[in-house]
Amino acid sequence: MSVHTAVLRLALRDVLAAKGRSLLVVAMIGSPVGALVLLAHLRGGSEGYGPLAFGGEYRTAVADAVNGLVLAMVVLQIVLLAGPAFAVGLRRQRLLLARLAAAGGTPGHLRAVVLAAGLALGLIAAALGTVLGLAGSVVLRETLLRARWEPTEIPAWTLHPGAIVFAVALAILSALAAAYLPARQAGLTDPAAVLAGRVEQPRVSRGAPILGVLLVLAGLGFTWVTLWRLNELGPALGAVPVVLGFVLLTPAVVAGCARFAGRLPLPLRIAVRDAGRHRSRTAPAVAAVMATVAAFTALGIGMASDEEQNRVEYVPRVAHGATLVGGFSADLAGAAEAAAAQALPGVTLHRLAGLDESEIALTPECGCGYYGPEGLVLGTRHYVGGPETAALLLGRDDPVVHAALARGEAVVFQPGMIEGGHIRFHYEQPSDPGVEVAATPGETPKFPATLSPQLFQELITLLPPALAERTGLPVNTRALLVTAPLTDAQTARLTAAVAPFGTVSTERGHHADGYTGVVLALSLVAAFLVLAGTLTATGLAAADSRPDVATLAVLGARPRTVRLVRAGQAAFVALLGCALGLLAGLPPGIAVARPLTAGQSGDGPLAHGPITEIPWLTLGSVCLAVTLLAALLAALFASTKAAPPRRLT
Repeated sequence: MSVHTAVLRLALRDVLAAKGRSLLVVAMIGSPVGALVLLAHLRGGSEGYGPLAFGGEYRTAVADAVNGLVLAMVVLQIVLLAGPAFAVGLRRQRLLLARLAAAGGTPGHLRAVVLAAGLALGLIAAALGTVLGLAGSVVLRETLLRARWEPTEIPAWTLHPGAIVFAVALAILSALAAAYLPARQAGLTDPAAVLAGRVEQPRVSRGAPILGVLLVLAGLGFTWVTLWRLNELGPALGAVPVVLGFVLLTPAVVAGCARFAGRLPLPLRIAVRDAGRHRSRTAPAVAAVMATVAAFTALGIGMASDEEQNRVEYVPRVAHGATLVGGFSADLAGAAEAAAAQALPGVTLHRLAGLDESEIALTPECGCGYYGPEGLVLGTRHYVGGPETAALLLGRDDPVVHAALARGEAVVFQPGMIEGGHIRFHYEQPSDPGVEVAATPGETPKFPATLSPQLFQELITLLPPALAERTGLPVNTRALLVTAPLTDAQTARLTAAVAPFGTVSTERGHHADGYTGVVLALSLVAAFLVLAGTLTATGLAAADSRPDVATLAVLGARPRTVRLVRAGQAAFVALLGCALGLLAGLPPGIAVARPLTAGQSGDGPLAHGPITEIPWLTLGSVCLAVTLLAALLAALFASTKAAPPRRLT
């Protein structure tokens, strides 16, 4: 039998013997492979895959950078979670490796055993992930896509060999990368020490923390330099060296925590010191949790800041609680009012008169965007009326607005429209050349104007009747306003009644329903990943520390103590990973929020500077909940049976 054949047989024997560890590695590697294959085959075309489009037509430098970042984080997560599994397996097979070395095996042969096991698990994970991804794409196409699209809109299912090859290569390279460090440790096996029963601890590089600090500083510097040049892409790219730097710092942090564990209660003291003693197993799991929480923190800060910008810039259509019925043409105003009155018996309907812009295009001369009157809930951008109409729109009597209307001035509800105390309009050619109006196309009249303290969406001006007459445009009923609060049943009846004529809109202020749903989904994903990494590390610690459990049993420890030790191990990994993740995610999150919120979104009120909103409650709740849940699950499912010590000879 050749040496290479013997190495392969030993690797396969190890893979088959450690069923639980092998299944864990296959699941961690096969899951992202299946997801990539599923995304690539879901629609069967070259578009619509989001950031992971293989060979898509819409490819830009930013999209390529995002693809690279996503794939790099996937590989990092696989390596950080699968690496400890190989490290634990290495310690469990150290006797086999020692005998191989004693029989003449070289360090290269010892490394090859571990790498061959990684290659075998990578191939198995790639095969299973590819099959599941292809099957999932077919199932989702037949259920999800056909339920939302017409059959003619769904392209034919097409096999994408490039996507499969890429996913398989990703799985194999990730498995080999995860097995690389344990393979190097295997090559340093001392047969005499192992056969004598002495436990070998891997050497810790003293330069890793220094390199980690340099990477963190380099990432922060890159983010600062490119912040306003690359916008959101700068912090995203700068986050990579920051996270990698924290990965290199994690072993030193774990060791530092172990040094200060003397004052902790006994179960926690044992858990923390065990983590420090087995840094090669604990540090990658903590780093995996850290990477997940860092990404969650950065995304959470960016989303929270963006949502805070939306809240700051939000302007209502009318007074809070009022309901508008609009969007109908002038000839349907009577029918819309009759339908609304029938749907809301006993409720007062206020008519809102405005300029009929369908006769001629009336554009304010300013640097703002043009609102076309078609489809507006308000029906027009320019209302006509006096203090009574202003009180209906504002929901109160405003002295500034009242005084302006009394002076015969227009009241403007959007900033940037007034210049030199006047607002200018520009009359454009009517869409129907046969329409005769008093206004002349190309004319640019100006009217005295005052800015309202309360700003509104869509609505630009409230013109006194005298100024409205000077425009030369007809004045018609453009909307109906209900100031009394309506119940859900009343709103539903009103919406159904006026559907043939127009639309119904109730002003309820800014709401963050969409943001809340996205944050909840993101929190669940982050919690699942953190929990998976923590329980994986705890399971590996349980498999690796059976001699310690036997020692505790000999010393008279009760099963409850073992459960508390397992809970402490899980809590330590989760809590330390979350703390490091928050530190690693804060700089890129704050950095990405600045260019994201520096400018005004849409046509809100006044300009503002960058907005930074850190969702401490969300971040803290996820971290605390996952830590407690991981500790509870680890304690409940901990094995308290002490295995008898095995002889090494």
